[in-house]
Amino acid sequence: MAGMQPGATPKGKGKGKSVRMPATLIGKHAMTSDGRRVCFGYNLPGGCTAAAAGKECPKGYHVCMEPGCYGPHPVHRHQ
Repeated sequence: MAGMQPGATPKGKGKGKSVRMPATLIGKHAMTSDGRRVCFGYNLPGGCTAAAAGKECPKGYHVCMEPGCYGPHPVHRHQ
């Protein structure tokens, strides 16, 4: 590609981009069982106000990240 140094690979954009999971959420599911992204912010104590519980914001669905749950509550309120 023009403007690239020899041996360099182009940087990708879009769906292949990974996001680092916050340390407090490690071990939880980042995707629902049907492959939808889960909003990390919603599952943190500070929360996410971009959508209602159970709805989708630009960062994913507002559902519990506890494996197998996916209820309309954040993981820190999972019982």
